[in-house]
Amino acid sequence: MEILVLGLCRTGTQSLADALILLGYRNVYHMREVVTSDRDHRQHWIKAIDAKYEGKGRPYGRVEYDEFLGNFAALTDIPAAMFPEELITAYPSAKVILTTRDEEGWYKSMENTIWHAWYQGKSRSPDGAVKNPMISLSDKFHGHLWKSNFEADGRKCFRDHNEKVKQLMSKHPSNFLVYNVKEGWDSLCQFLGKEIPDHEFPRNDHWIQYKNDNCLSS
Repeated sequence: MEILVLGLCRTGTQSLADALILLGYRNVYHMREVVTSDRDHRQHWIKAIDAKYEGKGRPYGRVEYDEFLGNFAALTDIPAAMFPEELITAYPSAKVILTTRDEEGWYKSMENTIWHAWYQGKSRSPDGAVKNPMISLSDKFHGHLWKSNFEADGRKCFRDHNEKVKQLMSKHPSNFLVYNVKEGWDSLCQFLGKEIPDHEFPRNDHWIQYKNDNCLSS
C-alpha cells in the first residue's frame, strides 16, 4: 500500500484513481472495484463500518484490511475514506492525499448525484425490500456520514472529515498532500516523485455508469 486517497466521494477521486494508474500504480482501489468485485468486498466494508460506527465485532486493522486490499497499491473514494485513522495506522508508510474542492460545489454535486439516487431509491422502496446488492452498504455510509440527511448534515460532514484528515497528518507533512484535481499533474507528480506523463490529466466521471449499474440506489 503506497497511497491512501482519503477525500470524500465527488472530490475527483475517479479522476485521481485513473491518474495514479497512468503514473504506474497498477492496482488502484475505487468504489468501482466494490461494485464489480465479488460479495466479499462489500461484506468486509459492512463489517468494518459496523465495528467502527456501531460497536459490533472486531475493529479492522492491518491484517483484516490486507485480507481483501493487500494487492492494491492505492485506495481511493468511499468506503475507504470513511476510515482515515484506521488506514493511516494500518499503513503508516503510505503517502496520504486529501482530495477536496470548494464546499458548495461539492455539496451540489453530491446532491444531484449520489444523494439524489439513494434518497429517491429509498422513496420508491419504503418497505426496504430491495434486490440491489449495494444497497446495504449504501445505507451504511449515508447513515453514518450524514445521518441519512444530507441536506442537514452534508456540509458539516465535509468540513469535519477534511479537518480530521489534516489533523491526523499534521505531524507528517512530507507525506501529506491536500489536492484539488483541477491542479493537474504538477503538484501531484512533485509529491509522488514521478515524472509528468505525456497524457492529459484524466477528467473522468463514472457517475452515469454507476447510476446505470444501480449501485447507489434501489
